[in-house]
Amino acid sequence: MADALCLPMTEIAVLLGEGKLKARSLAEEAIVNHERFGAKLMAYSQWAPEHARKCADAADAAFAVGSRAGSLQGIPTSIKDLLPSRASRLMQGRPNACRRNSRSTVRSSPICAGNWRR
Repeated sequence: MADALCLPMTEIAVLLGEGKLKARSLAEEAIVNHERFGAKLMAYSQWAPEHARKCADAADAAFAVGSRAGSLQGIPTSIKDLLPSRASRLMQGRPNACRRNSRSTVRSSPICAGNWRR
């Protein structure tokens, strides 16, 4: 389904649940959009298309056996990097705002520093 990402999320969720739309095709559409606009928009500090494909395939497999994990199952999503994580770099929308596992750099940002104090 062309331009499926332009549909309302509620409609996408229904189509996925009915098997009329595949999570993998949504992921591929998102990947193509990123390849087309990513360099200009610079919206992501990290981009993981292979991970997106694996997650989409897992969602499609779950749909195939009638398993539902929630209304966002199979829908590509973006996560804003506002909180530190050992799995990813924290950018807070700014290059070099916080470096992963670097407490000296992290203390320069109020959001980062507050989380390290916890």
